[in-house]
Amino acid sequence: MMWMVILSCVIFTAYVIAMAMKYGAKEVVSEYAYEGGMTLFTACIGASAALLMPVMVAVAPENWKFLGFLAAAALVFVAVAPRYKGDEAKLHKTAAKMAGACAVAWGMATCWEIVALSLVAYVAVMQLAESRWAWIAAELTGMAMVYAVCFYKLVV
Repeated sequence: MMWMVILSCVIFTAYVIAMAMKYGAKEVVSEYAYEGGMTLFTACIGASAALLMPVMVAVAPENWKFLGFLAAAALVFVAVAPRYKGDEAKLHKTAAKMAGACAVAWGMATCWEIVALSLVAYVAVMQLAESRWAWIAAELTGMAMVYAVCFYKLVV
């Protein structure tokens, strides 16, 4: 299962870095769907989420496995409805909020210490950054938290 986490992390990280280098830093990751193309966004974000789903379910405590599934499934919805402006906005934004809330709840049930450290890291970054970067910082911190919990639970 570790290979799934590593591959997911490589795909997500490479996508965000490549898009940021080509199009500059954006306020949300979904903005790269407009800049770099909807298909590439869907493929990268969808693949990252699909690879994480079985791991998130496997490492969670028995009564909380559904949160790992819901977090990853909601991120798949974000990927297949990449337009956060216009007709798909409601689906995209609702799925993104659900993915975030379920991921944090999953993290709290699975390894609350990493969630707490992630919150501290987010607050520290926001002390240094402009408020316009709050959403992308939250998205990237959330993904880092999920990867950290998965790595930790698979190793320990």
